[in-house]
Amino acid sequence: TNTEARKQAVRTLGKIRDTNTLGFIYKGIEDEAWSVRQASIKALKGMIDKSSIPFLETMLQNENEDYRYAATILLGQLGSNVEVPLLINALGDSNEKVRRAAVGALGLIGDERAINPLIDFLFQEGYSSVSAYEVSYALKMVLGNRRNVSDAVNTILGNKTTYIHEKVVTDLFLSFNPSEVVPLLICHLESDEIEIVNGVKKILKRIGLPAVPYLIDI
Repeated sequence: TNTEARKQAVRTLGKIRDTNTLGFIYKGIEDEAWSVRQASIKALKGMIDKSSIPFLETMLQNENEDYRYAATILLGQLGSNVEVPLLINALGDSNEKVRRAAVGALGLIGDERAINPLIDFLFQEGYSSVSAYEVSYALKMVLGNRRNVSDAVNTILGNKTTYIHEKVVTDLFLSFNPSEVVPLLICHLESDEIEIVNGVKKILKRIGLPAVPYLIDI
């Protein structure tokens, strides 16, 4: 079929990796067929480097959501912290798939500058188009085993909407070792604000058995 022919053409050009063919591959991003668009993004992955960032930044400004989506995926593929501000801005894109791609790309890059924007995004999105699991997973990838896990947890607990979204927060906390987060939660039981105390109790209850050994000691 014509679609298959276009897809194979893009794949072949991707294997050749001749920058003179970028224009053709670039046009494939707006092809009517999803398979051709995906093949075009895959082909570009093997041809871009840090020198491509201005080109990708231009793509992010394109009115066509397919270009913005492709640019976001490719920026994540580069894995350089140079483009983190661009991806943070993409969290506010009007298109769901672009926002989702930005979340995943920031997780892949793992730059600490993404922590607070991802936390803010977690609460802005709630249970809407981009799932809490996706955002939580990206945060986990960014945080890793760094010492700033405690800072992030405390930032989340300090968010005004944390206790409205306690299920979201619990899902995130469960991705960490209980020894990292449960003691922090317990500390917030001493807060003077009853809303925080009640919220932490609900979160600890949702965490369940992993929290028990730490609760026994208080």
